[in-house]
Amino acid sequence: MKQVSKDKDNRRVAIIDIGSNTFHLMIVDLSPSTKQFQLIHRERKFVYLAKDGIDLLSEDTIDRGIANITELLDLCKLHKVDVIRAAGTAALRSANNVDLFIQKIRSLHNLEIEIISGQREGELIYKGIAFSGIKMNKPSLIVDIGGGSVEFIIVSNDNIVFNSSYNIGISQLRHQFKNNDPISEDDIRLIYSHLDGVISEFLNQAIEHNVEVIIGASGPFEIIESMCGVDIQKQTLTTKDVVLDIIDDLIYLPLQERKEIPLMPADRADLSVESLLIIKYLLRRIQSLQGVIISQYALKEGLISEMI
Repeated sequence: MKQVSKDKDNRRVAIIDIGSNTFHLMIVDLSPSTKQFQLIHRERKFVYLAKDGIDLLSEDTIDRGIANITELLDLCKLHKVDVIRAAGTAALRSANNVDLFIQKIRSLHNLEIEIISGQREGELIYKGIAFSGIKMNKPSLIVDIGGGSVEFIIVSNDNIVFNSSYNIGISQLRHQFKNNDPISEDDIRLIYSHLDGVISEFLNQAIEHNVEVIIGASGPFEIIESMCGVDIQKQTLTTKDVVLDIIDDLIYLPLQERKEIPLMPADRADLSVESLLIIKYLLRRIQSLQGVIISQYALKEGLISEMI
């Protein structure tokens, strides 16, 4: 891979988002004069820390995580990064033996991993989306669906009015509910009944605030983006009916057929059902919702915005 040079006035920063399913690397040049950043390199690795749940990291999972972080750090060296900031989310903040993982990374690479709380994760996601320029003056619901947790942030007049994280992520649901392939209506009812019980406080808040739009923070929302040809740069609203039609076209297909869909983003087919069910659940339960806007910015950009 070709090395990329940097301007002398910029500071080159790497953000490593250690998610429960995916590890994301984002290398950017921060410009002190413009208060903006230039993307240098982006990398995504599907590591699946939460494949067997988020209470304990197996030895194989730890080894897999370390190997992938090592590869990302090699890219940081290649691009001559000045500062590396690593943040761990649901799988790391929930695992009983997370200290073992952190100590091994520290010993091998002298890298400190910041384990962020669910509340802090929601704040960073909000800051990232605000940094993108998406307007949140009307009641809006930011949703970030991860492998271990889902963050719900209700925003009104560009201020957070509710922020909570729930361990109902894709791998969590997969681990807890052994669904059929293709999924059955009974499977769906069990998942929805579980969500009714776990996120009732959030639902009440969303209904009370009459949220009008879901702002989907990347991740599984890439499926909707790809399937309906959304230009994510334009931050346009995809209506509720269109989103629900896309979801219903996908969730009842067996895995092999989902993999063969040309517009299905790479590596999203396997865990797409659980994530799409969460989106469908929200659109059905919260009557005030009109549709979905997809944001390319989330936690990583929130960290960058703070550094800027």
